[in-house]
Formats: sequence, structure tokens, C-alpha cells
Amino acid sequence: MAHSKNYQPGTESHDSRTAVLQDKDKPMDCSDQVTTEDNQVIQQLCEVTGAAYDQAFNAFIAANGNVENALTFLTNPEHITDGTSQKGMQTSVVKNCQTSKDDVIDLTKDKDERDEDLEKAIALSLQESHSSAPQGITAEEQDISRVLEASLIENKPGLKRKRGDPWMTFVDPVNPHERKRSDGTPVGFKNVGNTCWFSAVIQSLFHLPVFRKLVLHCTLPDINQNNSKETHRISFMQELRKLFALLIGSKRKYVDPTKAVEILKEALQYNGSESNPGNQQDVSEFTHKLLEWLEDTFKVETCAASSKQEKSSNNPVMELFFGQSKVEGVYEGKNFSNLEMFGAYPVQVQGYNNLHDSLEGGMARGEIEPANNEQTHKSDQEHWFTRLPAVLKFMLSRFLFNQNTSRAEKIHERFCFDTTIYMDRYLEKNKDITRIRREEVKKLKERHQLLRNSLDSYTNYGTGARHSHIQDILDSSLQFVQSTDPINDSTCCDVEMKPVIPEPPRSHGMTSLRPAPRYISLSERQSIEACLKRWRTEVEQDVQVISKSLKEVEESISVMYDDEEMKKVPYRLHAVLVHEGQASGGHYWAYIYNPTDKQWRKFNDITVSQVTWEEVERESLGGYRHVSAYGLMYVDGSREDQVLATETPDHLPQYLQRLVDEDNINFEKELVEWDEKQAAAAAAAKASSDDKSKVAATVSSRPDLVLDAEASCAVSPHDHTPITHLSSLQDIDNLLDKMCSNEKLRLEKIADEHPPDGLRDLRLEYIGHYLILCGAPQYVVEWTILKQIVDDTKSRDDSCLRIKRRAIELLNKPDPEKLEELNKWKEKYQVFERVNSCFLTGLEHLHNNKYKEALPYLVHAYTLNHKLQDAAHPSQSMDEALLAFCRRQCFLELNEHAIALFEAQDKTTLCDGLDLVSELVVPCIPSLITSPHAEDREAVEQIRNRWFTYLGSSMLDEKRREKLQDFLPKLLDVTSEGHQEIRPPPVLRPTSSRDLCERFTKAMELVHANMAFSAKA
Repeated sequence: MAHSKNYQPGTESHDSRTAVLQDKDKPMDCSDQVTTEDNQVIQQLCEVTGAAYDQAFNAFIAANGNVENALTFLTNPEHITDGTSQKGMQTSVVKNCQTSKDDVIDLTKDKDERDEDLEKAIALSLQESHSSAPQGITAEEQDISRVLEASLIENKPGLKRKRGDPWMTFVDPVNPHERKRSDGTPVGFKNVGNTCWFSAVIQSLFHLPVFRKLVLHCTLPDINQNNSKETHRISFMQELRKLFALLIGSKRKYVDPTKAVEILKEALQYNGSESNPGNQQDVSEFTHKLLEWLEDTFKVETCAASSKQEKSSNNPVMELFFGQSKVEGVYEGKNFSNLEMFGAYPVQVQGYNNLHDSLEGGMARGEIEPANNEQTHKSDQEHWFTRLPAVLKFMLSRFLFNQNTSRAEKIHERFCFDTTIYMDRYLEKNKDITRIRREEVKKLKERHQLLRNSLDSYTNYGTGARHSHIQDILDSSLQFVQSTDPINDSTCCDVEMKPVIPEPPRSHGMTSLRPAPRYISLSERQSIEACLKRWRTEVEQDVQVISKSLKEVEESISVMYDDEEMKKVPYRLHAVLVHEGQASGGHYWAYIYNPTDKQWRKFNDITVSQVTWEEVERESLGGYRHVSAYGLMYVDGSREDQVLATETPDHLPQYLQRLVDEDNINFEKELVEWDEKQAAAAAAAKASSDDKSKVAATVSSRPDLVLDAEASCAVSPHDHTPITHLSSLQDIDNLLDKMCSNEKLRLEKIADEHPPDGLRDLRLEYIGHYLILCGAPQYVVEWTILKQIVDDTKSRDDSCLRIKRRAIELLNKPDPEKLEELNKWKEKYQVFERVNSCFLTGLEHLHNNKYKEALPYLVHAYTLNHKLQDAAHPSQSMDEALLAFCRRQCFLELNEHAIALFEAQDKTTLCDGLDLVSELVVPCIPSLITSPHAEDREAVEQIRNRWFTYLGSSMLDEKRREKLQDFLPKLLDVTSEGHQEIRPPPVLRPTSSRDLCERFTKAMELVHANMAFSAKA
């Protein structure tokens, strides 16, 4: 849609629309009073909501051009303000784009009053339109309209869903050993924000040794600052060479591609694209740009070639990645033939089951539509490959534009491909034999369709909505006949040999409780049984014959090209590029085959792991949740030795080898420094634990906090000379004051030096940090420090005991008002700890894919945290955005888990899936709908869309459809009334501050490393 969410019509169009209401004497055509652009919007409102044009027009006027408000008027009349609906107006002001002479609402008032009158007008009009329910519109259709309403709003320009969150940017683990490369494991790529697409494509190319060698040893010219295109290309190639060198020889687990990504994005924007790589179109654009740069880079080295053909053959990138196809046919009675170069060959997924079917459908002879529809000549064309590259890339088109919803949608259907494919049938040199076999396949498929229809007439027999297998119908008929005992035949006949018709048994006021014949003679039963059994046998034989013929035809089709003549050009699968998510965005990774150890590996940003082919199939073929392949990379079997020849770090160019060595030295230095710090910390901790002197402070709960309570017992606060006793109460008070003051200064210094975005949370380590950061009153902080002195003083020395007793006295004699404030802050901190405990428990469950267990904890954490929020002191609560994000992720993941159960072949699990949604997902909807975060509201609409798409699916059986229709209304009820609240989480186990701190640090490393969530890259 061309309008943004906050669309405001121009002055002229607004005045012209207002004139419709002001001119009370002249009926007007609504469509004549709006601009062409506005009229298109109103037409789309009609299509989406099913409303008449005049209703959509009135809603658009009342909403002042705001599409979202107009949709609300049309689909939810109950949302109109009470002041509007409760006014006692008796006449509709706006009806059929005419105004009444008697009842006119004045729209010439001030703006506020005019807006109110407009709302009154539209309210009355909509009340009238909704008072008589439109015939033919079911409740189900109205529900779908609401879903489409949200979809329409969501997909307006400027409202594209965010595909990353600030805290999801990858942060390096503090411990460098966690960043160290394991022996024999390939190096990954750091995700620097929406760059998983870069990692997937580059890794698949890097693991082609011949390409690696080309990049590492290519010669690049100096950068010409006056040529932006050349600057981007050369700069990118320089960075790509560095990345490849590090991928070969680095001792790090992953490398940083930031510079290369930034150059690439700048280049795409320079070419006029506003793309932010993330959907398949953007990734295809990136791949195309990359191949273009590579071609240009090596074209410079081969420019001495005289002809175009020689240039192509001499350019190693062209030989490696680019092929050539011929398009020939007849157009408007004239023959034509064109040669085309291709890099990544597009393959359609919609309407095809596998790669060969799609290639056949796109390359075989087919009709084309001429420019002049009056042409009587037939126009058609067919494609042939004249030259295939060493590395053949297919881009699977898994996205389409839905005209009904005006947005792109991803195709999740299953699409199969083999690890080895033979391309002989698509080569021009084999076109004669291929054409013959295609005709044979065409005839076989026609026969296959006839047999399939014939078999279907047996297995889906009947009229109306219900169809059954004929064998089942005959079996049921036989059971019906046999359900009543037969009556013996009577041989008593009169002289005229008239048969005696048995009388039916008399009814005793009650019919049979089960279906059965009321009476049947023995001969009738025997005759009917014989017929039914004979027919059942005949049907069974017919079905067997048809099924056998079907298998024979399918076998003939499958082996049509399975002979030596058509298996001379094999291509082996090298890499599969996978996308998880929807059309608007998602996460990318790559599966790459290593011929050396014959293993598949998954390259998922920083993580590289070995996988089985079964996992590759499960997450590549489609039909499994939202994961499917979007790119395939095959290597020519006859050139495998050339393409997959191994390369070692010893063969790196000198300056690249120096780059790798320097980076490894720096990393080794970082490892040594870390180990030294850890050893020093361990030695200090051991020395501290072994020190049994009187002045050693024993701090059990906070090892970083050292109070000098016991040391001060032996040293005068004035002259720092040892004393045997404290002479007066004033001395003790002075000492306590000084200790509190020093500790407070120390806490403030730590708070100032601690980075706000670090992996630690000081507030969890000690309540004093919490109070300082929250700006608590000074006496509250001092009281907390005194309490800690009492708890930490373990010595039995007389002076220490006197200090401890005095501190206890001060703690037990607070001012009543101060005591209330103290208790309030203690309660706040306890709630803060509970929020963190719930959040961490939920996050741990979420990371372990235990979504059902995780959601109650995350919801409870968000609710508790809301009680702590204070705009003036944000440190009193956890980061609300982080809590909302984790709650939302769990919400979406749980829904996907429920959908997987609903789609499972085992029908016993479909109720489990719907129960999960009813018990956990639905109770969350009211709070998400009213959330201040737009992403929460988008998540609700995303879930609704996922479930409502099943209504139009032909894959659902009757049981699933029935359950779904009972369940869907719950998703549309946005009120909390009638909804059961989400179950509270189990009682949390007691936890110490140290435990909370350790869990929090690990959780933040997990979140920042983007390991727990891969739905957004």
C-alpha cells in the first residue's frame, strides 16, 4: 500500500472530502471527491474488509486519512469512543455519500470540534451498517478480515519489522579461551548485526579450494578515488583476501567481517538499492554483485585476449561460476535464437516437487504470450545449456507476492534435490534425444493422470462432501446386512404358488438402538452377501491392477534418463544455503560438504559443527517448520580434482601470511595475559583464605567487598596507632561513621567505573550497589553498611565486639519514618532479585528449547519488573526491553512448537499443540496487545496469521479443521475477560547473590553471542 501508517492527506484533498459533508443539498459520487491515490486506498479497504465503498469512504474521512484508524472503524465498531456512540442522535448524517437537509453536522467549526463531529458522523453511519448484519458474511470471514487488517497495516512502507535488537549484537566472550579455535575445526564468522547472510554465502565459496586460491593470489590495482565503483570493488577484494587468509590460518574460533560487509552495503546503496540484506532478494543481489566484482577483477588480468569468447575462456571466474544457455523458439511466426550468460540459475519452487521437475518445467518447450494479443501465430520457446560452469549454483525462488494480502510470502512446501544430479538432458548437444524422451514422459504423465483419476474414483467414491473408499462402503453394507438374524424362509404357498411375505415384528414402543435391517429372509441375506462379497473382490482386484499400473508408469518416468547415455555429466552437491523465517526476514546458515573426511558441516555464524545428511535434508527440503534451502551449489564431477584441490597456509602470499602471524601473536598474547590474571587472582584468593590473623576480614557473601571492621579494632581512626580498647562511645561512633563513609565512597567509585553495558550486573552482587545506583537516601545506604559490618565481624576480640554491639544498637533504634523507608527498599531489592531469578530460570529453559517451562518464568519476570519501574530511577528495575524481547521470543517459539505438534502425522499430538496455545499463548495475548513495544503487537499478529493460513489450506483433514475452527476465536479475543491467566511458575529454589551473579553473566554471554535465539540474524 502506498500510504504510511501516519498518512496525512493534503490540504486540497482534505477540503474536497470535507465538502461532501458540507454540501447538504447536492448528492455526490464519493469517488469523485477524493484524489486518485486516496481512491486506491479506499478500494483496498473495501477488498480487505469486505465493506461497501461508501462505508470505506466514510471510515477514511473520519480517520482523517489514517489507514489504521479507518480499518478499526470498519472492522471493530465497538472501538468507537463512548462519547460518540452514546450521543442520542437519531439520523445518519453520512449515508450513501449524501447529506440530509434537516440533520446536518457542522464541519466548519474549529479543528477539535470538527474532528469530534466527523467521529459522530462515521459512528452513526457504521451503526446503521452494522445493525443489519450483511448476508453471506460468516463469523469466520469476519475473523479473517481482522487478520488481514493487521497484515495490511503491518506491510505499509516504513513499518517493516525490525530484524535485530540492540542487545543481540554479538559481544566477544570475556574469556579468550572461549574464542580459541579447536584443532581441525573450520573458522566461523562473527555476526556483526544482520550479517548471517554474508557468512553463509562466503563460507560456501571459501570452501572451494580453487576459488580460495584465485582470491588469495589475485593481483589488485591501486585504488582510484575518482571512481567509486572501482573503489568499492578493489576495497572489497582486499578485505576478502584478508578474511580468506584468516579463515585458513587463524587460531581464533571466528573472524570479524565488518569492513567487508560495510563496503558491500555501500556499494549496493551506490547502485541505487536501498536494500538492507536480509530477505532472499537482497541475498541474491549480494551474490550477483560479488560474482560481478570477481569477474571484473580477473577480467583485468585477461584483457589481452582478442575475442569475447577468448576473454570468457581465459577468465577463471567465468569458467568457474558462469555458464551459457541458448533460448530458441518462434515468436509471432518468426524463429529466434539467443545466447545468455548466467551465474546463479533461478529455479521455481511453486508447483514443483523436485529440482528436475522444476528445471524441466522451465526449460522444456512452452508457449509464450505475444505482445500483440491479436496475433494468430503460435509463440513458444525452449532453453538449452550450451556450456556449464565448474560450480553450478541454483537459486530456489521460495517467495511469492500475495495479491490478496499485498505482501510477500514464503513458500514452505517440500522441494527435493539429490546429492548427485546429471545435467545431460539439459545440454544442447543432447536436445534431439531429450525431445524424444520428453514426449515419452509427457505421454506417461498423461497416462499416469488417467490412472490416478481412476484410482481416485475408487478411493474417494460418493457424492456431496463425504467420500469414502468403495471397499469401505461395501464392507459397511455387508456389516449392516449381517447385523440382523435372518428369518427362515416359509415354504407355505397357496395353490397359485404365491409367496408368503413375512410380517415385520411388532414394535414395542422402541426402535433399534443401532442401525440394522428390521427383517431379512435367509435367502435375501445370502443373495445380498454373495453380491457384496463378489463386488468387494472385484473392486479390490481393480484397485490392485490400477495401483500396479501406476507404479509401473512412475518407474518408467523415473528411469527415463537413468542410462549411461544420459549420465555423463554428473554434478555433486557441495553446499546448501538455508533460510529460517518468513519473507520479511530470518536467519541464514550453510551446510557444506567436506570431501576429505566425507562429512557435512553446519556453518552458523561463529559456530561450526558436524551434522548428518539426515539433518541437512530435514532442514533443507522444506515442510519442516520454517526452514528450507534457498540456494544449492553443485560441483562438476569431471572437474572435482581441479575445483576441490586442497590449499595450505604455507602457500599464502607473504603479506597475508604476515597478517595471519601477527593476528595469532596478538591472540596468543591475550591468552597468556588472561591466564596470568587468573593465576594471580587464584593465588590472592588462596593467600586470603590462609591468612588467620585477627585483622583479616571474613566476608562470605561478597568477596570483592572488604570492610575494615576488625582491622579498625586494633588501629585508632585518628593516629593509626594500635590501641587496646576504645575509650568512649564517641570513639566507636566516629569509627563507624568513617567506615560507612569510606565504604560509600568505594561503592560510588565502582558504580562510576562499571560499564553500563557489561556482562555483570553490580546490583546483584550487593544491595549496596543497588541502593547507590538507584539514588536511595543516605541513611538507607548507611544502615545497609552497618548491617554488613554486623554480619561480617567474626572476631571475638573485645574491641571488635564493642563495635559490633554498637552497630546493633544503632540498627535497632531507627526513626519510625526511616524504618518504613528502610523496609520499602529491602522489599524492592527482594523483588529485584526475584525478577532476575525468574528471568534467568526462564532464559535457561528457553536456551534448552523447553519453551513450555520457560514462558511462565519470563512472563512472571516481566510482570514483577513492572512494579519496580520508576522513570526517575530506571536502575530500580531490569531492562524492560530485554525482558520483553525474551518473553516475545519464547512466545513465538512456543507457538512454532505447537504448530509442529498440530502438523504432525500423529493425530494424537494435534490436541497437545492446541492445548499449549490455549494454556500459554492465548493468556499472553492481552498483555502483548497492550504492550508499549510494537514488536510485541507484531508478534501477536504474526501468530494469528500463522494459524489463520490453515483455513485455506487443502492439506488439513476434517478432524484438524474442526479443532481449528473451535480454537481460532480465542486468538481474536483481545480482552483479558474470560481468559485464564498463565500459570505461575513453580517455586524458585533459594539462590545466593553469587549464584545469581554467575548465572546472569553466563546468560548475558549467551544472549550477546546470539546463541539462544537464531530466529533473527
